[in-house]
Amino acid sequence: GSYLAGLSRGGAQTFHVGFRNPGLFSALGAFSIPLPATFPDSYPGADASTINNKIGLIFYSCGTEDSDQRPGYERSTATLSQRGIRFEQSLYPGGHIWQVWRNSLAEFVTRLK
Repeated sequence: GSYLAGLSRGGAQTFHVGFRNPGLFSALGAFSIPLPATFPDSYPGADASTINNKIGLIFYSCGTEDSDQRPGYERSTATLSQRGIRFEQSLYPGGHIWQVWRNSLAEFVTRLK
């Protein structure tokens, strides 16, 4: 399969490209970023049925002390759940830092099938 992952702004780009092109990647990893404020309106193909059938893994993570991103991350995980979009998530100790992203990438890779 094809995979796309990114941290911070790269995580936002991962969501943007992945949700606009749900058949393009079999796994998405977004680390330390909320969903775009325009979700799902700007992503017409981002309905739960399409996403769940075309993207085998959405892995979403954030640092527990990431005061800038964690509130948006929490809202985003609630939004995904409410919309019925399957995802897996993890929180790691730390802020908006390399250690969080390194752990996120390592866990994302272990979940790929």
